[in-house]
Amino acid sequence: LPIYGQQPVAAGRTDQSGTVRLPGLAPGSYRVFANAPKHEHRSIILHPQAGLRWDATIFLTTGARIFGEVLDQSNHPVAGAVVRRFPSVLHLAYVTRPPLDPFAVTTDEQGRFAMGGIPAGSHILEAYHPLFQAGWSSTLDTDGHSDLSGVVIHVTAGGKISGIVVDAHSVPVPFAWVRANAVDTTVHGAGLRVTRCNDQGRFEIGGLPKTQVELMAQSDRATGDAVPVDLRAHANVTDLVVPMLNDLTISGRVTEPDGQTPIPYATVMCMGSSHSRAVAIHNVAPETTDAEGRFTCRALSQGQYGVTAMRPFANNNQSPWMRSATVTVYAGEQDVLITIPKDGSLAGRVVLPDGTPATNFSMAIDLGGDPRPFSTRDGKFVLEGIAPKTYDLRVSVHGHPPVTVKASVKSGERTNVADISVK
Repeated sequence: LPIYGQQPVAAGRTDQSGTVRLPGLAPGSYRVFANAPKHEHRSIILHPQAGLRWDATIFLTTGARIFGEVLDQSNHPVAGAVVRRFPSVLHLAYVTRPPLDPFAVTTDEQGRFAMGGIPAGSHILEAYHPLFQAGWSSTLDTDGHSDLSGVVIHVTAGGKISGIVVDAHSVPVPFAWVRANAVDTTVHGAGLRVTRCNDQGRFEIGGLPKTQVELMAQSDRATGDAVPVDLRAHANVTDLVVPMLNDLTISGRVTEPDGQTPIPYATVMCMGSSHSRAVAIHNVAPETTDAEGRFTCRALSQGQYGVTAMRPFANNNQSPWMRSATVTVYAGEQDVLITIPKDGSLAGRVVLPDGTPATNFSMAIDLGGDPRPFSTRDGKFVLEGIAPKTYDLRVSVHGHPPVTVKASVKSGERTNVADISVK
């Protein structure tokens, strides 16, 4: 079950041999989840591979089951609560916001839930509901085989805010997103809460901590500054007006170094400068250039931004951030030109101490990426798609200590490295 954002990209069931095939995936990295009844849930990450094919094996072990219920402060059942599991040593490290968790379970109309595949260890269950602050179970110790029943999780009613989102002309904005979080990030329930307006621009967001919170609205065309709301005296605020006044744009083109040849499908990130109030105004949403290399970043407030353009398509040599260029501009600027240096490449040969070719070795140039494995008869290698700069080329051969050599890559050129000899 590869996951991108909040929705699965692909899903399937294994056959009698335990094999599943998921075709038609785009280049990129994927987290694959495996889930079977009475087994512990597992996931692995698959990184881009040459040939755009991933092969992986996930090992599942049997586990215990936990049965319980979620109740409110009056001991009434809470239907539709999402229950997820944490190792007991980790649960306090997480803020109370609903995360992406394909293994979470949901309570029924009687507030009951059943969770399977629990491994041996110490666990805590968290219950989340849009109208309540999160609640936790007591610490649950399991042996990985025996079922546990009678687990009760209590949740408490939170504050609630309802109102309307309007634009700079006081016109309601349909389907805008509204985000809320506590000003004090240490209070219970301080994590982010998100909802969406209806077709009349009205919203309601609950489960908030009864303290000082901030609301912010955004759409694909505009954003609003934070609106403070104090829920300590009145936990239910109605008819709040949330304006979205930030509607500036930055537009331009991404090209090759000649400033003319467009780079289509490049990823463009627009991030507020640390010296500007534009910081954290809204989520950083990547844009993609069109066939002429053009882009537009919308819904910006006044301030300075760093606009980064990354070459399209993943490769297994280097992260996209290395193959990028950044310019600093102010919101409202148009015709911004971003030129990205052409990729270069490295070529050479790895030899053993006796001068014979190394037939199996790995190479790494990017500290953030995995080493690239090579299997050759003559010890030769080629690394394509590398940003121009000087690198520490790290070569590893089984049974020999790693070797590091300097290698400089020039824009649009292939650099031939002298034979690399391991010791």
